[in-house]
Amino acid sequence: MSDEELLQDEHAWDFEAGEAQRASRGRRSVVSVGFKPEEFRAVNEAARRHHQPLSQFIREAALEKATDRSAAGVTYIKVDAATIEMLNAGAAFKNSPYLQRRRLSSAS
Repeated sequence: MSDEELLQDEHAWDFEAGEAQRASRGRRSVVSVGFKPEEFRAVNEAARRHHQPLSQFIREAALEKATDRSAAGVTYIKVDAATIEMLNAGAAFKNSPYLQRRRLSSAS
């Protein structure tokens, strides 16, 4: 099991040591999370592989679990503007009249 899979395995989580907290009335809440040394290395390495600061990686993992996006089979990825333009250009080409005519002529 990879480090990332281990972190996502809720059976490996320590729910008994958790503490109930009231929601902050301010703009943000800061939560302290304890990790065993090997767990911290695994989380830190996973954050580096995703090119994210550790706090952002932990926050996104917690929010994903809280909103149950992973259970729904939904995966969210970050895509830069250049990639979106390239994907849109590919979709436009795929649906272009020129390509449609080529498909019709090759099917006959």
